[in-house]
Amino acid sequence: MRRRDVIELVGVLAVWAVAIIVIDPRGNFPLGDDWDFAIATWNFAHTGHFKFTHFTAVSLRAQVVWGALWTWAFGESFRVLRYSTLALAALTIVVINRMLSRAGVPRTPRVIAMLAFAFHPIFLWASCTYMTEVPFVCASAVAMYCFLRGFDEDRRAWIIAGCVAAMFSWWVRQTGVVNLVAPLAIALWRRRFKDAVAIGATSAVFATLFFFKREWLSGSPEEFAVHYRMWGESSFRLPQFVEVAYHWFVFNAQNIALFFLPLVAPLAFVRRTRAQLVILAPVALVIFARVQSLINAGHPMPYFANPFCCDIFAGNIFVNFGLGSQTLAGTFPFVLPYAARLALTYAAVLLAALLCVSPSPGASRHPLPASGERDRVRGTAAALSLGTAIVGTIALLGSGLYVDRYALDSAWSLVVFLALVIPWERAKAVAITSLIIMTIFSTFFVAEYHAWNRARWKAFEDLRARGIPLQQIDGGAEVWSYYEMSHMDQRWRRIRQFGLAPRRFVIAFEPLKGYRVIARYPFGVRGGLIYVNEISC
Repeated sequence: MRRRDVIELVGVLAVWAVAIIVIDPRGNFPLGDDWDFAIATWNFAHTGHFKFTHFTAVSLRAQVVWGALWTWAFGESFRVLRYSTLALAALTIVVINRMLSRAGVPRTPRVIAMLAFAFHPIFLWASCTYMTEVPFVCASAVAMYCFLRGFDEDRRAWIIAGCVAAMFSWWVRQTGVVNLVAPLAIALWRRRFKDAVAIGATSAVFATLFFFKREWLSGSPEEFAVHYRMWGESSFRLPQFVEVAYHWFVFNAQNIALFFLPLVAPLAFVRRTRAQLVILAPVALVIFARVQSLINAGHPMPYFANPFCCDIFAGNIFVNFGLGSQTLAGTFPFVLPYAARLALTYAAVLLAALLCVSPSPGASRHPLPASGERDRVRGTAAALSLGTAIVGTIALLGSGLYVDRYALDSAWSLVVFLALVIPWERAKAVAITSLIIMTIFSTFFVAEYHAWNRARWKAFEDLRARGIPLQQIDGGAEVWSYYEMSHMDQRWRRIRQFGLAPRRFVIAFEPLKGYRVIARYPFGVRGGLIYVNEISC
């Protein structure tokens, strides 16, 4: 790396670090599902053995070892585990920078693309948790970088390194095996058979584990089976498969288009051929048809329904007018107006259509002089990026549910492809404007997410300090999951999944009917409040 490359990278990391300071992800409490992953990590730190709860569907082992190293060094707390994720997030940004540089993306577009990735709402949110998204994407990015160098430099050592990194990714999430598909296809297409053998052998290891040692690929085989059990149901036939594929495609296309807005909005400036324009209209109509059916059912974006409806699942990160699952009783105080949700939905349809009909890298004039070597490397980078995103999206069909954070797992690699196809000489202003909007949105709302969680857990701790028994407090999903569900088995979770019996104290976003408010905890710059409700006599 040259000196100016180092300055560029340090500058981007500094901007991202300032955002993390603003977010302030402190606090010794779980967020989302990371209570589950923390328990497994601390069990390993104490015993040196993998011991998971009954609800760990992912393979997780690589993340557990990483978190245990931090636990041994800095102590046992959720705060330490979040810092371990932040370290992997910073490493991921560095790897993205190196891939963009090797692919020949010029400096200014490269910085825009790096920041678009760093402030992707799901990536920024996940960076401040101990969820599996960032460790998975980090290992996947390292694998792609190694494969790119291996193909570029014709060095098998890099190909083997890519295979090892891909193995690390599937020891976070089983879907990491998709990181081998695009490299294998490229190796076969270019008749690099020794490389293909190395990649194929790694794929064979995964297949062997899946068929003969499936318990090694999940924390809880029973929970893992829940995610793909629809494939074994007699009612799940070709029509149902097509329906699921259609719905999942629409969800992913819209979420990717929105979350990568700084890199997708500039696609409106691409000069498309007549054939591409002809394709664009039916693609938009296909997406629109599904979206309009959800609007008619009362569910414009952001998609979130509890109880479940129409393939829409609770657990999304982009909900109402905030980031992070809103896991308390009551209505979040800042709700996106219905008209704004409609506008967002229809805009996402257009953006998704633009994304789906993106041109090839060669169709966009590159600011640098063309050369055979540069075009070859750019072609390899584009093929790895787009191929991984396509295969990752197809892999989503293996799961019986979809939530918006899967858009990061399946399509993070598009940061490289989009940086190569954008006509930067015409679309730079739109990209920068969109980047500013997304940076402010992601930073502000992830900060608010941590603010209301700190308020929620302060309320919970104050109740416990008064001697209130745990079983009399409804503190939201994370409180119940960490302190109660983590000790249950699948049978008890099925019994409790339809909700808890009313409890004496409920921590909520609003005053609840039949309760009296006994305490309020302010949070955020918008003046939100967390309410402690006690049931009326």
